[in-house]
Amino acid sequence: MIVAVVSPAEPTEALVVLTTCPDEPVAIRIARDLVESGLAACVSRVGPVHSTYRWQGAIQDEPEVLLVIKTVAARYAEL
Repeated sequence: MIVAVVSPAEPTEALVVLTTCPDEPVAIRIARDLVESGLAACVSRVGPVHSTYRWQGAIQDEPEVLLVIKTVAARYAEL
């Protein structure tokens, strides 16, 4: 789930994409996969953060790990 994107108009310009993961092992795996595949230049893990959201009709309050993904506009669709 992508939470926010700061997006320029040019495909070669930098993007910062924010998303959350359920736990540190998942966050580590996704971060490494994105950097190894070249879809991100860098991924910073921040956490734990505490997210409050609605899921299947109920309010949830769960710890998550925030990923700050640095990429370029041209790679966004693949990301």
